[in-house]
Amino acid sequence: MKNTYFETICIKNRTPLLLAFHQKRMDKTRQECLNLHNAIPLDELIQLDEITDNSFWKCRITYSDVIHKIEYEKYEIKHPKTIKLIEQADFQYPYKYSDRSAFETILQNQKDADEIIICKKGLLTDSSYANFAFFDGRDWFTPKLHLLDGVKRKCLLQNKIIHETDISINNISFFQKIAFLNAMRGLSTSYNFTFDPTQQLLHLF
Repeated sequence: MKNTYFETICIKNRTPLLLAFHQKRMDKTRQECLNLHNAIPLDELIQLDEITDNSFWKCRITYSDVIHKIEYEKYEIKHPKTIKLIEQADFQYPYKYSDRSAFETILQNQKDADEIIICKKGLLTDSSYANFAFFDGRDWFTPKLHLLDGVKRKCLLQNKIIHETDISINNISFFQKIAFLNAMRGLSTSYNFTFDPTQQLLHLF
């Protein structure tokens, strides 16, 4: 069975956001994974008549060489409470694969956490569903070592709103807040946290 990939596009006030970033990532995925160089314009796929109000909506487009499925649903933000740091030096998720079973298996094995952050040799990368950034009281920093080139992360970096740096388990305590970054959420939703180095757990509040 061949791989499929997806883009989750945020629609706010009936306007698709970060569409150019999604388009660039989709084109890159199709070129590098499928050796296809014909772009499929995302703006021609999104049907705004599916959107019934001006709240936040998710448009999920599943694709490979063709478009497999386009789905719309209202977005409800999730608030993780406890994050477990998981050392997985060989973990890879360079493209936005529809198959997320590697993340799901790790999550299902956590009895004391409802979210994870994958670490590689002590360096933090991404959570199961988002990039993230830490706030030190003045600036926001996102891990230089990341699994997926997220659209919100890339946009914030280009606009110099966040900065890249190596973030290790040893320097988590220097930071005050964490925010998850993906197409649907950003720095406006952040959490204070405490870190338990013995259990490798972040407790968010």
